[in-house]
Amino acid sequence: MKEAVHKLRKNGLYKVAIAVLAAFFVVCTLYALGFRITYNPNIITDWTAVGAVGQWCSIVSSIFVVYLSTYLSRKFEQKTKDIANSNRASAEFMSEVEKKIDEKIKLIANMEGKNKIVLSEQEEKDIQQRIVSYIEISIVTTTNKIAKYIDKPIHETFSLLKKMEVREKSIIHIGDNSNLAIEELLWKINS
Repeated sequence: MKEAVHKLRKNGLYKVAIAVLAAFFVVCTLYALGFRITYNPNIITDWTAVGAVGQWCSIVSSIFVVYLSTYLSRKFEQKTKDIANSNRASAEFMSEVEKKIDEKIKLIANMEGKNKIVLSEQEEKDIQQRIVSYIEISIVTTTNKIAKYIDKPIHETFSLLKKMEVREKSIIHIGDNSNLAIEELLWKINS
């Protein structure tokens, strides 16, 4: 019995079940007290009594419809507010992540300016092709592993990866990178 009540509460049908049980109890009580639409099947049906029962049913159903519509509108408004709050929180989180990534890119750019190694266009394309091949094989990998594979410093590798992500869109970084060092950023092929 407790499980059935728990399921009704979980599905939100608890109030409806109570209303149905209350109506059934009222009908049974009236029947036990002798209330009948017709007192004897041999006599003609009293249509005034049938009409009165119909009017009572319409009054009860009208009250139920009004209650149900206000209940559903409140639920709809609450869900709309919950969705708006969730979207707002997601947007704030994403802007924080973008700020942190921008800070890391600026830091890398400063490091790059100090130790800049100039590559020819062909050398850069070869290295990018090696990076793409390595990421395709690894599926997901870190900046540090890519730097070791291509035998380049972390800051140079990171700038190549960002260039490939932003300009060529061949790779993307994944996950929550806001708290990771650039060596631990995760990369995968952009599909």
